[in-house]
Amino acid sequence: MAIRIVNSCGISSQEGEFDWDTSTQSAILGSFYWCYILSQVVGGVLTQHFGTKAVFGGSQLITAFCSLLIPYGATVHFSFLIVLRSIQGIASLKLWSDQRKSKGMKLALVDV
Repeated sequence: MAIRIVNSCGISSQEGEFDWDTSTQSAILGSFYWCYILSQVVGGVLTQHFGTKAVFGGSQLITAFCSLLIPYGATVHFSFLIVLRSIQGIASLKLWSDQRKSKGMKLALVDV
């Protein structure tokens, strides 16, 4: 990401660690949301098979691990950062607990 600073003389300079164009920035930001949307059905199936606690705990662990790798991924290459953000989007799924397995509780929707 580049930040443009214009001084009082009208001369502009760009500052920032990463010089990514707008399409690269959009791909990095959008990779999380596209994978988040696509993972919704998978989250429901996983909670039916493994339970809400296991899937929730695993998704939090994966998301935290990817968050720790983001600064390193940004310095390696932007495509590595896109992969990390995509994994975060997949892991940040919504969890539905199955009514039959939740001891009489109604359908629970949990935002991760």
